[in-house]
Amino acid sequence: MIEKNRLVLQQKQEKAYLIGIANQKTPYLKAKEYLEELAFLAQTASVITAGSFIQNLDRPHRAT
Repeated sequence: MIEKNRLVLQQKQEKAYLIGIANQKTPYLKAKEYLEELAFLAQTASVITAGSFIQNLDRPHRAT
């Protein structure tokens, strides 16, 4: 909370759900490493990580 001129403002903390893709080019362990790094970056930006998920796909689909 920030008190300014007797007006109290509350800042909402943002939340994010992190999603990664594992495929032949990016194996599961590498995708997991990338998500861990992304979670750390989100934390430094004061974003709460609500969860994470790695999906195994042959290739990324444009529609999703």
